[in-house]
Amino acid sequence: MAGVRVGLVTLRPGDALGKVSLAAGLVRKRLYVAVPAAAGEPVPSLQTRLASVYHEVFSAAPSVDAMVLLDPRLTPPDTSTFFGYPDEGNGAEERGLEMCSLTPPRSGAVQPLAAAEKAAEQGVKQYAHVCMGGTFDRLHIGQKLLLSMAAYKTKEGGRLFCGIAQDALFKEKALRELIEPSGKRERTVRTFLNRIKPSARYEIAPLLDGYGPSVTDPSFEAIVVTEETASGGAKCNALRAERGMSAMDVVTIGLVSPQGELKGGLEAKSKLSSTGARMRIVARLLDGGELWCKKLACPAYVVGITGGVATGKSAATDHLRHLGAEVLEADDLPGSGEEVKRAILDRMEGSKAAILFVSHSKIVENGWDDVFDELWVVVAPPKVAKERLVKRDGASAESADEAVDGQLSGLDRVEKAHVMLSNHGGEAEFGQVVDDAWRALRERSGKTLADLDGLARRWAELAGPACASAGDAAFWWREIRDRCVKPGRYYHNLDHLRDMFALVDEFKGDLERPDLVAYAVFFHDAVYDSQAKHPSNEMESARLWRRFAGAPGRNLAEADVGAVASWIERTAAHTDGVATGDLALFLDFDLAVLGRPRSSYFEYAEAISLEYSHIPFPDFVEARCKAMASFLKNPEGPYFNPKMRARFGARAVSNVQAEIDSLAATSS
Repeated sequence: MAGVRVGLVTLRPGDALGKVSLAAGLVRKRLYVAVPAAAGEPVPSLQTRLASVYHEVFSAAPSVDAMVLLDPRLTPPDTSTFFGYPDEGNGAEERGLEMCSLTPPRSGAVQPLAAAEKAAEQGVKQYAHVCMGGTFDRLHIGQKLLLSMAAYKTKEGGRLFCGIAQDALFKEKALRELIEPSGKRERTVRTFLNRIKPSARYEIAPLLDGYGPSVTDPSFEAIVVTEETASGGAKCNALRAERGMSAMDVVTIGLVSPQGELKGGLEAKSKLSSTGARMRIVARLLDGGELWCKKLACPAYVVGITGGVATGKSAATDHLRHLGAEVLEADDLPGSGEEVKRAILDRMEGSKAAILFVSHSKIVENGWDDVFDELWVVVAPPKVAKERLVKRDGASAESADEAVDGQLSGLDRVEKAHVMLSNHGGEAEFGQVVDDAWRALRERSGKTLADLDGLARRWAELAGPACASAGDAAFWWREIRDRCVKPGRYYHNLDHLRDMFALVDEFKGDLERPDLVAYAVFFHDAVYDSQAKHPSNEMESARLWRRFAGAPGRNLAEADVGAVASWIERTAAHTDGVATGDLALFLDFDLAVLGRPRSSYFEYAEAISLEYSHIPFPDFVEARCKAMASFLKNPEGPYFNPKMRARFGARAVSNVQAEIDSLAATSS
């Protein structure tokens, strides 16, 4: 059962909390926990119980996304497995889930459950109209508790408004370059709330100031805040009073430590925070480093390093020299533009160093970010950079503002980076950041394509014979790999390729040219931008394939190159027209996810929603329903190959209709 991605466990009165730990250890992605709550349970009691459950999951499996259901009768649509003791088999059957039996731990009963029954007598006030706001970057225990309490305080069928803070509200926030896009945060919050309590109505919208509609909408009865933001609730009420509106009840939720314990006045730096989550990414490969290897054919492993004015790029290269690294200060090279780029490439080819850093202030602006094995970007908060200019260079406040605000933003640079170095603290702290980055770099810089398994090995075996050298094959592997792991690829990523190749292997005997189908799989989503105009992605992916296939020495037949390109282009309209043979199977493999088990399908649907999170949710619902309806034209399913149709067709039709119905219900 170690392969379970999404599961559900129920804590009954008297169950040990360790039951949650056992289930969490068997899940790879998400665990739902149903904790029966007494009606009218006061917020502090429920919050303490939820905190203990979230802590238990976090302690057992930090990477698992836990969601505690406010209605224990719920079975979220992406759930595949019910975790329970042997006497709970009927629970799995009632929910239509696969059963995974757990061995009861000997101790650790959930004490708060019994206390909740007494608390019910005290009653709890709930509201028809509740509001709240926050950044909600990388949802952690504290944010989940805040959202859960807000949902709990909202009546059945009531309205909960949740504002998502926009860029203007965190200009000086630590590591703002790593804050998730607003749309991603909105979709994550929406999914969380609809999963834990679908019986409320949720309005989730951008928050452009510290108040939002709380000071313009007289219907709000309560505002949910943390101890940190309680003063904001008071300010909202003051503004409401000035405008003749009644005061809202201010519901204050306690903070949570990294251990999941509720704290009254916890220090900001010790609480479980999104800032802490972002800090753990600094000095590491931003994309996680899966199947990473050297990209360039030159002997040295080459790292480009860049940064804005007064961010500390020079301090970083000075420290790297102290660590023994070789650094080329490319800003000092004569000439400009392509002349400098050519000089950089010549130096890279001739370097005898194992690792070479190329420092230049305009790497991203000049479009040179793809000429290195990896790119590091140094960032600092704008306020800090301006203070440095004034103190270090004697610049006036006005000229410092002009220099920092008039350049390419740190966010734009980080979008091109593999590693981000944050210089928001003191010299010693930044030195530690560079040390950490250098240590991790030395561990990965020696990896080659030959050292990798899985998809990378499959690529090497497929493309190696057609490539001029091992370095050529590695370069193109990194081209494919780097594109697939880009931020925002929640479905069209390496896992999608793995799923397709599992079918390629299974149907190998039915394929006339499995090698061409494999090339089509590798390249068909190589270019994927959810904001691009249709069918730009498919056309650009086909062009990238032709670029690979047309390189010197490839020895690929022109007819084969054209066939693969046409197959890739056809994915722009899978079911339009006729498809037979290898094309039919390739197209069917790409759509196989539609016919997966219901839980897997809704994982896919959630991932697609994230990929299109830049679109306002109502608009997304309309476009998505229209697009998915096209797959219902054939009642036997959207597949060409008879075997694929028999295996996936009926379930695909059922899944697609279920998603359309779910979206319609969510948006109503």
